[in-house]
Amino acid sequence: SYFVHPACCHEGSEKVNGKIHQCFEQRPGKPCHKHFFLLDIEGKPPLCINPDSEWLHSKMKNEHLKCPPADKHRQ
Repeated sequence: SYFVHPACCHEGSEKVNGKIHQCFEQRPGKPCHKHFFLLDIEGKPPLCINPDSEWLHSKMKNEHLKCPPADKHRQ
């Protein structure tokens, strides 16, 4: 499946509730100019998470959440 929305994150949250299906890293550059993580959460639209979120870094470390670059998954 392709994770293409939102097109680019411009602001983000610190944490979200729900099961994470996919995670992608939006790196600064083209086409998006800011650094964020994009999460596909069960039953919710795609969400943007701040790159300095302690909650997300804990998920990545403790639950081995992988967040490949989003630009490889955009259409």
